[in-house]
Amino acid sequence: MSATLWRQLFALRPATRQWPGAVQAAAAITIPPLVGLLVGEPRWGSVASIGALIVLHLPDRSRRERAAAFPVIAAALHVAASIGAALGTALIPGLIAMSVIAIGGSFLSQALAAGPPGALFLVLITGSAGQLVAPAAKGGAGMSYLEVIASLAGGAIVGYIVVVLPLVVPSIRASDREVFARRTPWRFAAPASVRVVVARISVAAVLAVPVSAFLGLHHAAWVMLACLGILQKDADVHSAIFRGVQRLTSTGLAILLVIALALIEPQGFARIAWAAALIFVFELLLRRNLTWALAAVTPMAVLLASAAGQSIGEVADERVVDTLAGAAIAAIVLLGAVLVERKRSRPGSTHVG
Repeated sequence: MSATLWRQLFALRPATRQWPGAVQAAAAITIPPLVGLLVGEPRWGSVASIGALIVLHLPDRSRRERAAAFPVIAAALHVAASIGAALGTALIPGLIAMSVIAIGGSFLSQALAAGPPGALFLVLITGSAGQLVAPAAKGGAGMSYLEVIASLAGGAIVGYIVVVLPLVVPSIRASDREVFARRTPWRFAAPASVRVVVARISVAAVLAVPVSAFLGLHHAAWVMLACLGILQKDADVHSAIFRGVQRLTSTGLAILLVIALALIEPQGFARIAWAAALIFVFELLLRRNLTWALAAVTPMAVLLASAAGQSIGEVADERVVDTLAGAAIAAIVLLGAVLVERKRSRPGSTHVG
């Protein structure tokens, strides 16, 4: 591995004031499971934590812009959850629905320049809701539709409050006013770069359906999530390939931490503390180095997913398989993109558009 590639993969770039967002994310993901433990319904709290991840949306926007946009995002997430819950264990219809949601959500987030996490949580919630309402005999959590939707709504409300409540502090309100004054107006545009990214995601979504169907219910959303993690940001094929290398490298690092978690198998408050610490580290490192950030967020996702009843080790094994499958699909798509670019660059070739 060259020194340049090594630095790109692991070196930490300078970044200022990342800790407020990290504290915000940790608080949002901690409150719901704490409440769930206190009321004797830890599963409700774990599902609500997924809804609380709404705090990760629109990180570059002011708090007042996020306060206006979050209800729209929450509504979209609940529509996705309702679709997933309604389809339940109907694996193929569920996978098709996730593919459509991935394509549509990616197009909207790209066209609106909404930034990360893009369509990731739409797909995650669609797949998770289906698994949560599925009966235990079929590998699900056996929760009711109302339990899932209400828990997600409660988590989203917590996330909203965590973002908006600091505006009661005059200094934060004044600082947010300055961020709002420098804002970039919202726009809807679909230039060539957006169309390229969405086209690649569309191909990946089609390929992910049979792969996920073969792997089964517990893998329903995660293969597509791995594809999105690689494909949904960069139109430039070389940047997208490097993102795939980052994703696989971070997965390798994450496996080491997940093995440690599987040995510890934290429960109750210890599990909540681990999840909070990991999301804190993720937010702290996201702008400094994606490899390290993804290495932190993957074990956090395993903790949330295992709360439905599986052991951490079982979920970890599944996530490794899913990541490798999603990365393989993304690699096929990017290989096709490279071949298309070479064909267009040949002398005498023509390209319209």
